Amino acid sequence: MKNNKIAVITGASSGIGKAFAQHFAETGYDLIITGRRIEKLSAIARQIREKSGVSVEIVLAELSVEEEVLNLINTIKSHNNVFVLVNNAGFGSGIEFCQNELSSHLQMVHTHVVASIELVYAVLPQMISRKEGIIINVSSLGAYMPAPGSSIYSATKLFLKSFSESLYMEVHKHGIKVQCLCPGFTHTEFHQHRADGQLAQGNKLLWMDTETVLETSIKAINKDKIICIPGMINKLLVGVSAILPRKLYYWLMQRSGKNARKALPAAEKGKDAGVPGFLNKINRFLMNCFPENIRPAIGQGLTQNNCSTKTF
Repeated sequence: MKNNKIAVITGASSGIGKAFAQHFAETGYDLIITGRRIEKLSAIARQIREKSGVSVEIVLAELSVEEEVLNLINTIKSHNNVFVLVNNAGFGSGIEFCQNELSSHLQMVHTHVVASIELVYAVLPQMISRKEGIIINVSSLGAYMPAPGSSIYSATKLFLKSFSESLYMEVHKHGIKVQCLCPGFTHTEFHQHRADGQLAQGNKLLWMDTETVLETSIKAINKDKIICIPGMINKLLVGVSAILPRKLYYWLMQRSGKNARKALPAAEKGKDAGVPGFLNKINRFLMNCFPENIRPAIGQGLTQNNCSTKTF
């Protein structure tokens, strides 16, 4: 690699990770990208090299496997100019705790929690020594909104939130920026394989594209904001869920889960299964907060953030 600044991005083969890789390449960073699918990673690396002219190193890694995480760490430590780490790799199941294999739960914990800790620990010494660096941990709206079928997922994403906040308080004095990015429904492959993603397709208010999520994250990191929740709808969902009495919240989420399970067969057949009842209720509540004459404009614009990006 050249002696450019390097950005390390996990889960870079699609979605938010791919968007981060393209952004940092366009701003002049060399890249170390990881994922499980060599064909997709190779195609992305080729596109980035042709468009941006930067170096792209591919490390094929399944981050639930410790040996492969250590291989990635060895690659990182072979460079002394890693300025950015984006912990984006992750997955969800939507399967209730006792209906899933224990091995699947432990794989999720290792991918979301253990690997993230190890990678942060690997990059911090050189960031501290030069008093500059950026760490972005990609969490989820699920950190704020636990639900049936996401017991381990929500717990690991909540860990990333608390970890990021504590880490910020420890390292910001060294000039290191830390962000916990908490997106909601985003047009990525992640939600194509989950029941909640399939069932929410009919409601445009709930969805954001990866470019908007990226722009929101970059704008927030430039303002040194620690927690980044893209989209007004997502912010309002977090606010509403926080003020609801917990038993009412549990009842609504359980009811939503039952509706999702009933509608899933239709969704799998490509039919319009509608949106879980809880989400419909929240959407109606949120829209009622605005005067009738501006609701159409609010409905079209809530998931768009008019923000500009800056280079680091």
